[in-house]
Amino acid sequence: MKKILLSLFICTALVSCKNDTSLTFSIANETSIKIDSLYIEPNSNRNEEKIISIPASASKTYITNFKGIEKTDGTYKMYFKRGGQSFHETFGYYSNGAPMEKQIVIKIEEDTVLYNYVVD
Repeated sequence: MKKILLSLFICTALVSCKNDTSLTFSIANETSIKIDSLYIEPNSNRNEEKIISIPASASKTYITNFKGIEKTDGTYKMYFKRGGQSFHETFGYYSNGAPMEKQIVIKIEEDTVLYNYVVD
């Protein structure tokens, strides 16, 4: 009986320590101008495939990979261009090298950026 309880405890501990390695961002461009060169950090695979464009009044999904990120705390950084201007946004929070949310919904408007954090 003790072995069964010990095994159950170890399995529970391992499952509760699960570290998700990616986070999904749903990004809506609610402006009348195309968004170009959008990139969100942290991302362990910084390459051309992770840089996206979003047409005016359209949405796209962006996935950030945490695999290989140091076990530290930090914030997300989003970079993009719109109408020839460069923008940089710092938002949210990750802990111990892993996201705390399942998804972040981002709405880019003419004069602001709105964030909605989805935890379950």
